[in-house]
Amino acid sequence: MNKFSIVVTALAVFLIAACGTKNTAQLPAQVPVAGQPAVVRPQQANVVEDYIPDTGNYGTVTQCPVMGEKVIVGKDTKTVKYKGKVYYLCCPMCMGQFKQNPVKYAK
Repeated sequence: MNKFSIVVTALAVFLIAACGTKNTAQLPAQVPVAGQPAVVRPQQANVVEDYIPDTGNYGTVTQCPVMGEKVIVGKDTKTVKYKGKVYYLCCPMCMGQFKQNPVKYAK
């Protein structure tokens, strides 16, 4: 066999072998948009979603539901959405606490 025939045969074997395998590549992450959930999921009533604050709320003063600390809303504010309501948290630790037990902190 000449080199061309070997290359064509090897390519055909590779394509046939790869034909039945599952594609496990993940889709690229979507770029979050202010005012929209950072992770797009089917709507579920008891799911806590990471959320990016709407730019119209920047500068708003609110209270962290976990620690009771004052929170001034900005682009880096830790924010979640639970049962359709947005909650602003003072730090990553409070965000974790809220996610572990949202019923306790949601008002």
